[in-house]
Amino acid sequence: MPGNPLDPVEPHTETPRAWLRDFLLTCGARFGLFFAMFLIEPVFPVYLKNMGMSSFMIGVVMAAFPLGATWIRPLVGAYIDRLGSKVFLVGGLTIFITAATGYIWTGSVLVALLLRTYHGFGWSGCTTSIGTLVADISPDHLRGTLISYSGAVSTVAYSIAPAVAFKIVEWYGFPTVFASGAAAAGFGLLSAVLIPSPAKAKPTPRRRRWFETFILPASIMPAVSMGLLGISRGSIIAFLSLYALEMGGDPGIWFSVFAVAVVVGRPIFGPLSDRKGRPFVVIPTYLLALVGMLVLVMARSPMMLLVSAAILGFGYGSVHAALMTMAVDLAPRDRWGLSMAQYHLFYDLAIGGGGVLAGIMLNFTGNNYPAMFLATTVVGLGGFVLFLVKHRAAGRATLTPGNPQ
Repeated sequence: MPGNPLDPVEPHTETPRAWLRDFLLTCGARFGLFFAMFLIEPVFPVYLKNMGMSSFMIGVVMAAFPLGATWIRPLVGAYIDRLGSKVFLVGGLTIFITAATGYIWTGSVLVALLLRTYHGFGWSGCTTSIGTLVADISPDHLRGTLISYSGAVSTVAYSIAPAVAFKIVEWYGFPTVFASGAAAAGFGLLSAVLIPSPAKAKPTPRRRRWFETFILPASIMPAVSMGLLGISRGSIIAFLSLYALEMGGDPGIWFSVFAVAVVVGRPIFGPLSDRKGRPFVVIPTYLLALVGMLVLVMARSPMMLLVSAAILGFGYGSVHAALMTMAVDLAPRDRWGLSMAQYHLFYDLAIGGGGVLAGIMLNFTGNNYPAMFLATTVVGLGGFVLFLVKHRAAGRATLTPGNPQ
């Protein structure tokens, strides 16, 4: 490793057999996890409505999942480096299977709330541990590449799963879609069990302050930067569908174009971050994501909406992967799990908070969607400025390797 953790790592000759099988197994676990997740999530509000729940209670039950995931995330981060990431992945997927099966017999608001919170615990364990496992498995000179490829697997899964879920509901009903989600998570669990447990890193010999059990200051910058951009993503998840329908567009096509652009961008920018360094990728792709948001703000036709989807997917997916890799780069080897948990915690809060803030802004602006999306873009711009300031303050303003400031 070079002295600067953000510099590119020199390639070296090694057989891929040492890591390729394990990486493919993590991809299998990731695909099963995300396919299960997005089989269930799109149809669950409809299931609750068919149970007779009010819109308010549907919102409360749906919110129990991200709240459960967010609440448990610091504890996962505190213990994942001690117990090993595989333990949390296997445990999280087991929770996924039992929660999905339990949904079949959901008969009351209380049971639904408990299951959704329990399900959120599993999601937190899975998403933190699978990212840490990929970092553990990856050779240093391929870390950015493999984290990007792994993320693309998630994108493929959640691009396909919702359409499959609604077809299953149409043909066979809700119990079958929940059973299918449990089966997909079972496939992920089988893959996870086959992954060898990575060797634990030796603890860094230094005194830590009490709060460093849950927070890692060394890698907080990429987490906060991505969190600020993630607020705009939260506003899109919450309100893009209504905005597109108001304009006469198809929200399903928008999200499909976005997903395709993510899948196309990550194999390009992941390897580039390994060759040129993380900032070389973060700066242009972050700007690209902001440009995509501005196109969304200015869109006045369904076609312009799709242009914004392509730009956003290309930039957003790539900057997300690069900043996640940077969060690993900046952390001591024995604290990668905590760093990954911290990164996901800020992202969870941004996605949830972005939807809430967007709703408040729409109430104040009389449902002015362009104004709301512009406001979240300005917040995202703050994350970009933060990255540049911290990057320069650390003496890393130059983006080419071997050329420190």
